[in-house]
Amino acid sequence: TKKLSPAIELINNKYTEKIPLSVLADACGLNEKYFCKVFRLLTGTTAIEYINNLRINKAEVLISTTDMSLLEIAEKCGFAELSYFSKKFKDIKGYTPTTARKNKGY
Repeated sequence: TKKLSPAIELINNKYTEKIPLSVLADACGLNEKYFCKVFRLLTGTTAIEYINNLRINKAEVLISTTDMSLLEIAEKCGFAELSYFSKKFKDIKGYTPTTARKNKGY
């Protein structure tokens, strides 16, 4: 996992931005195809899934701790479209962002 440290750090620092796989691979000194293989082998998930999980976890915190609109939260967490954010949120969490908001009292 030490080999992936630069990519993980980049993801953690720039998850709100679009991060091409080529940039992550370059950070680790690997070609993109090999990077994807190693990332999945060492983390059990793809780099894209890893980024989306991080974004959704950050979004869930904002949903439960702020009264920001879901659109604002989606944008703040790196999603360009609310519909894609909602789909990924439900795929990852098993419930919608609206349900999460209702359950938190907002």
